[in-house]
Amino acid sequence: MNRITKLLLEPRTGKKNLGRALHERDENASFDRCMVGGESCKETAINAHCVPVTVLELIMDESKEVMAVHSEPPKTPIQWLNREPLRPMNIEKFNASRWACRPHDDTFRALDTKALEELSYRDKFLMIYKITVYLTQRILHAGERLATPFMDPTTETPRGLSQETEEYLQEAALEMTYAARRTIRVKWQLDRMLNNKTYDEIEYRLATWRSTPTMAAVGMVFAPGPGDRAEWYGPNSYIPTWLALLPQEHGQMIITASPKGTAQYTRDIHEGMPRGQAKPMARGNNWTRLVCRKALTHATDIAINKERFSDMTEDEQRKLQEFILFRKVQVLRRRRLVFPNLLNIR
Repeated sequence: MNRITKLLLEPRTGKKNLGRALHERDENASFDRCMVGGESCKETAINAHCVPVTVLELIMDESKEVMAVHSEPPKTPIQWLNREPLRPMNIEKFNASRWACRPHDDTFRALDTKALEELSYRDKFLMIYKITVYLTQRILHAGERLATPFMDPTTETPRGLSQETEEYLQEAALEMTYAARRTIRVKWQLDRMLNNKTYDEIEYRLATWRSTPTMAAVGMVFAPGPGDRAEWYGPNSYIPTWLALLPQEHGQMIITASPKGTAQYTRDIHEGMPRGQAKPMARGNNWTRLVCRKALTHATDIAINKERFSDMTEDEQRKLQEFILFRKVQVLRRRRLVFPNLLNIR
């Protein structure tokens, strides 16, 4: 029996005490400060969306819901591992958190459109910037919930958990802490670019194709890089890479990005992506399957049209849930998991 399974089978008393400790810590923490443009903004953050609601409307059903993978910080690690990774969610809640004040949220209004064929360097930069700030707020919030009861000497460790579970959660807390440090370092660099208007320090690739839109996804992950570039890429020279898959009036759009000069280390994120593509092009099933894999592997937040999900067979739904679940617990590369292609072509 692996450690995750053992964690899920912990006695109810241990789970309850753990949940209470995390909830109390969460109630005392503050996660409503605007994080746009550096640390100088003193305004209170509103519930801002990373993917605009106007864009998500293209894949919602009459209930205004989508099937969602959402980077909502868990109330407990048990909840994080034990719930369905893909579940119905209202588009007002999907991809939303308190990371921008109202004036700073207006900075991104140019992206609240269903026709993004022509994007300037600034527009593309703002897309990856808002993804980074959103995920910084999310990982800090999740890290606070998961790490504090095990890493803070002033916080009592919940009673009733086995030693193996405590060790596993301590390890997870450490990994979350390192991930937060990497993400924050990237945000600092993007703050500098935003303030200096040096948007071309990032390499962007963009592709569009005609289809009935079915998915939206955003994410930032890290690729191993050279050891001599740690000052930009963070500890262990991990290179940040970004992805945004956006429904559009004509079909779908995907944007990938990485720091300029890192193409040899970031092939995976840019695989199959043309340079300077703008007009919608005819795409085949093999290409859309590649984009689907890219989105499911790299995105932290995914929204899928509910009708498209319902049209899948039970086996396809199970494989999709399995792919997303095991991606979360770092075993994807050790298992040849399959997934259905969720993207359409016209």
